[in-house]
Amino acid sequence: SDLGISKLSSAWVIVEPSLNISNCRPIAYKASDVDREGLYFKKIESLSGEYYRIRVVDELPEDVIIGASLPHGNAFLGAFPVLHLDCGESIKIDLRRYGNPADSHYYSVKSPDGIQARIDKLNHKLHLQTNDSAVGIYRINLSLRPINENKSLVESTITVAVAKQKKYRFSLNDYEHAKSVNVVGEFNSWNSSTDKMLRTIDGWNLTKVIRSNTFEYKYVIDGHWITDPANDQRVPDGHGGHNSFAEVKSELGTNKPFNLFVDNIDSDHVILSASEEINSVYADVFPKSGGSKNLPVEVIGNTVRVDLNEYQSTGFLVRVIASSSDNTVCKPAIMYAGKPKEDIWRDDIIYYAFTDRFRDGNTANSYKVENDKVANIANYQGGDFEGIFAALKDGYFDSLGVNVIWLAPLNQNPAEAWQEYLPPYRSYTGYHGYWPIARYAVEPRFGSADFLQQLVDSAHRNGMKILADLVLKHVHIKNPTFTEKPMLFGELMLTDGTRNLRRWDENPYTTWFEPFLPAFDFRNPDSINYLLNDAFYWIDKYGLDGYRLDAVKHIRPDFWWRFRSRMRDSFPDETHYFVGETFESRDGISTFVGPNMLDGQFDFPLYDTLMEVFGLGTAGFEEMENALSQSEKFYGRTTLMSPLFGNHDKPRFMAYADGDLPDPNQSDEEEVGWSKVIRVDNVDAYEKLKMAMTFIMTIDGVPMLYYGDEIGMTGAGDPDNRRMMRFNDSLTHEEKAVKAHFSKVAKARREHPALYMGSRRALTHTEKKYAYLRAYDKDRALILFNRSSEETSFKLNLSPEIISGELTDIISGRTIKVSNGSMEVTMKPNKSALYITSGGQYFD
Repeated sequence: SDLGISKLSSAWVIVEPSLNISNCRPIAYKASDVDREGLYFKKIESLSGEYYRIRVVDELPEDVIIGASLPHGNAFLGAFPVLHLDCGESIKIDLRRYGNPADSHYYSVKSPDGIQARIDKLNHKLHLQTNDSAVGIYRINLSLRPINENKSLVESTITVAVAKQKKYRFSLNDYEHAKSVNVVGEFNSWNSSTDKMLRTIDGWNLTKVIRSNTFEYKYVIDGHWITDPANDQRVPDGHGGHNSFAEVKSELGTNKPFNLFVDNIDSDHVILSASEEINSVYADVFPKSGGSKNLPVEVIGNTVRVDLNEYQSTGFLVRVIASSSDNTVCKPAIMYAGKPKEDIWRDDIIYYAFTDRFRDGNTANSYKVENDKVANIANYQGGDFEGIFAALKDGYFDSLGVNVIWLAPLNQNPAEAWQEYLPPYRSYTGYHGYWPIARYAVEPRFGSADFLQQLVDSAHRNGMKILADLVLKHVHIKNPTFTEKPMLFGELMLTDGTRNLRRWDENPYTTWFEPFLPAFDFRNPDSINYLLNDAFYWIDKYGLDGYRLDAVKHIRPDFWWRFRSRMRDSFPDETHYFVGETFESRDGISTFVGPNMLDGQFDFPLYDTLMEVFGLGTAGFEEMENALSQSEKFYGRTTLMSPLFGNHDKPRFMAYADGDLPDPNQSDEEEVGWSKVIRVDNVDAYEKLKMAMTFIMTIDGVPMLYYGDEIGMTGAGDPDNRRMMRFNDSLTHEEKAVKAHFSKVAKARREHPALYMGSRRALTHTEKKYAYLRAYDKDRALILFNRSSEETSFKLNLSPEIISGELTDIISGRTIKVSNGSMEVTMKPNKSALYITSGGQYFD
């Protein structure tokens, strides 16, 4: 604006050195691009004497370089999840996660009574402030309004569930000689400089608003961290110690949402039932083209009728949310307006066939890097595309119940080993695929480009999908791009003379992982365009169904909305799945998730609790239900997160379940794998894995199975968790039983929409017992867990979802009868059960 330009301007901005010592030509940028993106300067050294003259001209001068222009993409506005706020709370929402105004539209918002809403147009942020008296469901009208008459208005509705503030009183007795006492926890990101407690006669007190129903915390006394001496409820803190654990009591009573579920789907309407009388209800349909439309609803007591009107048989997603008489808001129910006409991904299961470690199908391309410094586990093992193809042909994936194959990065990697820069300075090869040395060449040890195409085509013919791992953060230093186009990359050396290596938190978007892995400069328009072309190439050439995206949190968020816009505009008729990897809190993970960014990410916060509950047994099912409820609430049901219980960057589940980890003598879990051989010694530990499998296969999202976990392979940290896959006669009886268990629950998931579409109601969650019920249309599922060492009886009320009938456990084959909404069953120790009705169906 200081230059007097706007996004409608047809002028040019000329940037030229005032002291043109090196005789550089001026660079010309479109004024509309400058208004939208600003100006990029690679690097200006302090005290360098470099000055630039910036001027605006109407006509493009001769002898100038045309500066890189970033594509605007097409205007788009996607679905927002239900936002959960407290009264009196304010938040900022990055609108680029949900939409793209491009150069043809601008955002407009209309505030309802009870919420103030405004748009920061410069930073594309939506500011919301709820009133102190607000409570219940509120609706905010957000739209993309066209700048010119030849474009269409795009409208959407943001649903906000506002709850009464929950307050918790922290009280610490004694410590009268302390100079300062602070409380830290999830509520303040464990920041010990905030939330200072007040000194009282008896000790220290602080009353604080807490958003979540349960939370973890500690006290910091003059810099010393302790658990609450007056609270016996504790959970592992992930560092060998514990955090105190507390629950916030609601002034409204139970503080738990009532349940709303789809009871019947007809051609032109949907009937939903609730566990109590409904006060208000809203239904939205989400067309693939973007935006949302309100659907008419009729409420009669505990029943809701949603008329699909012109959206019947479209296959679009529909979401319904309601509140009760005390303004308690239910978990949203979702359904489709007729049978979906495209991949929905919710009923899919991903299998990471870590290419080099899965199966050797062609010994001709199986050759190791000859280097005495490289341990065998850090060298190539021979797995290839032909091995995955053979497993596909043999029906291995189909027999497991999985239908999405995730391949390791496809790019060619260096032919020699490289040494890590940190002690103990081990040497590794690029067997994993994450060190690309060629832009479009396929790794020859994995196979040819032609065979890769054959694998993808064969998978599609067999009803399977293919995801490929895509590395966008960096290349290997031997990649010609680094020498031919050095301006695309960031600097390794910082201005203070230190190296920008593994500065994960300090410099998350610019840090290099290793000195031999140059990181791209994601501020540079040329770098962004280069990488967008890479992303387009692989998915277009080979017909991939999506990407697993590496190191997401180390790439600027503004790159990801450009990435999604490019994919959506390039493939308007496709429904790809883009899932990311971010080891962060739910808040940090969500920064990169939305209909205009990634479809979802791996849910590592849920994984952490799962490992404590099922693997280590250090937490109970109260914590498991709390973590699952947090994920459901935080991400929303329009988001496709990926739950998991294994990953190539984490130790194997069985290493925890069998007691090999954590190691009392070595806190570094990677070093454990180098110092001793880990094997499964107690076969009873496999029962823990089976329960984790049942859990992951019966919750929302697109679950992921890491190769080898289907047979209970063990291993410490990387690379011990990447042993060669074993098949058939090499498996023990117990390993075959684990595989059979996974196959049962995986196939049940894909056949029963209640397990991925249904509303979920927790029935009981104690330390050792857990039960929840899922319902969708005529399909019902009851999931039970007994983690104790003794037989346990479950007496449950399944009404209103199930009044009477018979359910069958797909794991044991047992049947139970439900009468007047009640049932009773006894479960053996360390077992799970998945009771289902006969209402299953395939959506895809």
